[in-house]
Amino acid sequence: MAAALAQVRNALQAVGIVDVEQRDAITDSITSMDVFEIATDDFIKDMCKNICRPGGTFPNPNAEEPGAPAVIPRNGVAISRTAEERLILLAYYVRHLKRTSRPYRVQFNPARLYSILPGVAKYDQIIDCS
Repeated sequence: MAAALAQVRNALQAVGIVDVEQRDAITDSITSMDVFEIATDDFIKDMCKNICRPGGTFPNPNAEEPGAPAVIPRNGVAISRTAEERLILLAYYVRHLKRTSRPYRVQFNPARLYSILPGVAKYDQIIDCS
């Protein structure tokens, strides 16, 4: 489980999702690369919308401290449109690997990922993603 989660985090960083809050919020929903095999564009868009919406609670990691509540409110995490598009691209790449019977790499190479779609690298250079 920890290795699969590390692989997902590595893949997210390779496609340019370097914000820790965004990466942590996404890995709450996607815990292994296998999820990307079945993730449709609509699934990813819905996931990003749900991550952005605040609401609900989650267990407090500091609940054992005196006076700390057992659960704390979940605040939304803003997922940029660029990050959403890169997640869709990553899902496409993972499905491509599956179709061609290739294993997932432990270290994802962004240049290889962008090379399977013509024009993506040019698009990435035009938009400032910082």
